[in-house]
Amino acid sequence: MDPAGSPGGPISISFPVPVASVGGSFTYLAQLTLTAFDGADQLIGQTTSLFSSNLALSGAVGSSPNELVQIAFAGGISRLVISGDAAGGSFTLDDLTFANVPEPGTLGLLLPGLAVLSVWRPRVRR
Repeated sequence: MDPAGSPGGPISISFPVPVASVGGSFTYLAQLTLTAFDGADQLIGQTTSLFSSNLALSGAVGSSPNELVQIAFAGGISRLVISGDAAGGSFTLDDLTFANVPEPGTLGLLLPGLAVLSVWRPRVRR
């Protein structure tokens, strides 16, 4: 994937199917913030980069380019907003990755049904 940047401010990414986690490798000029929202557009989490800048030659002491910044929410992330400097142009994103919310397997669906059947008993008339 070619690197993406922030030419005019924050980047908003919508997922048609909620994801459990999302992240990427970022090189940034201003501290970076990832903000996650659920399907009802409610704020569910936020994380920031470790440094104020991680450019190769002029970044903060101890930083390095392509910092992995990620956020996770088991209930599912439907929209992610990535922001740096409000004017834009302050970060590049490479290798966006995300993981789908796991679906219950057959056994996970079968066990609750069996539990209900073990409790339910037909009434017998005497």
